[in-house]
Amino acid sequence: MQAEASRADDLMEEAPNACVLSRKVLHLEQSLETLKAAYQESVSQKSTLRIDKQVAEKKCGQKDRELKTLEAAVKDMKEENRSYKMQLGEKV
Repeated sequence: MQAEASRADDLMEEAPNACVLSRKVLHLEQSLETLKAAYQESVSQKSTLRIDKQVAEKKCGQKDRELKTLEAAVKDMKEENRSYKMQLGEKV
């Protein structure tokens, strides 16, 4: 009989502890779900940024090529202009 009373006392002491542990486990599970969602979001953003980077690099390369073409055209025009000035200078 005394063993049963002792067991009943143990159960009453364990009940609040079990409740506290249950709440802690629930909180940890919610935190884990939040972390999983944040991780998935960061993976998605990383993928998007990787694609955006590739697009930006291609655009930058195209702009560099256009710039070199324009610089060459300006150089040619300057030389042509210089040539015309020399021709005019000789005739005048």
